[in-house]
Amino acid sequence: MVVVILGIIGAIILAIAWIPETIQIIREKRSRLNPEFSIFYFVGSLLLFVYAVLINELVFSIVNGIILAQTCINLYYEFFPKKKRKK
Repeated sequence: MVVVILGIIGAIILAIAWIPETIQIIREKRSRLNPEFSIFYFVGSLLLFVYAVLINELVFSIVNGIILAQTCINLYYEFFPKKKRKK
């Protein structure tokens, strides 16, 4: 049981760690992360999400789903940055 709790806490911390970065990306409407990092992170997150769903791990499905969504936001602004309008 302790091992499961450690895993859940670790997964939640990883999901929370992305929140400030995601907020900054949305505010700036562009990503400053390395594109290769973003692509690898997206693929890894997607695979972990699918794995968690297939083994019926609800907590890890939710956490990996949140991380996957944050990674998708990052990738969107990586490839479709918004240009600032001149006033």
